[in-house]
Amino acid sequence: MSVRGKILAALAVPVLVLFVAAAVISGQAISAARGASQTNALVEALEVQDAAGTAIAAERGYAILDSYRVEGAEQMMLEQREATDRALDARDRASTG
Repeated sequence: MSVRGKILAALAVPVLVLFVAAAVISGQAISAARGASQTNALVEALEVQDAAGTAIAAERGYAILDSYRVEGAEQMMLEQREATDRALDARDRASTG
């Protein structure tokens, strides 16, 4: 092998190692970004699900009060039902995209 070939070989090996390292690091970064994106989407979905669940629980509580004929419970239950419907609509919108 000539001197020129030896010099090119000596320079090619570190460059090849850098390319491989860059590919591995880029692959790991892309994987981490996907995981972070999925985690963010899950947290957002859980937030709207929690709001919907809380609204359903409140409506159920007012329905129980109404079944015991507590004064004003029916009106509060109807108002809460509207809030529950809005929360469920928001949850459905979040889950479909």
